[in-house]
Amino acid sequence: MAKRKRTRWERMGYAGEKSRVEFANKEDYKNQFWKRNYAVTLSEYGPVVIVNADHEQDALDFAIDYAEEKGYEGLFLDDADIDELEQEGYLDDYVSGGNHGRYLSSMNVGIEEIGRPTRHRR
Repeated sequence: MAKRKRTRWERMGYAGEKSRVEFANKEDYKNQFWKRNYAVTLSEYGPVVIVNADHEQDALDFAIDYAEEKGYEGLFLDDADIDELEQEGYLDDYVSGGNHGRYLSSMNVGIEEIGRPTRHRR
């Protein structure tokens, strides 16, 4: 019996999560416009967002903008929560990013470089 070939997601360590993998900037990823590829998680239960970007902050910004565009509002703090956390001095425990400076819990945010595009390898 022939051995089954592993999928790209299995080779990257995301076996079983293919349905939870989404591309934030698919055209940039496909064309390998930026220098690195990242897997970004914004919550424990949300999708893994694949992003093509130059560095981690850009990857986080792309992923946050993508989540906002897709309507994943449950990930973000509302204005009342932000005001309360700022008054209590805990706002620094949260991550801010994206074009609109959206805040979300840093507890489950993860950014992992998953490789350099072929045209940017040296």
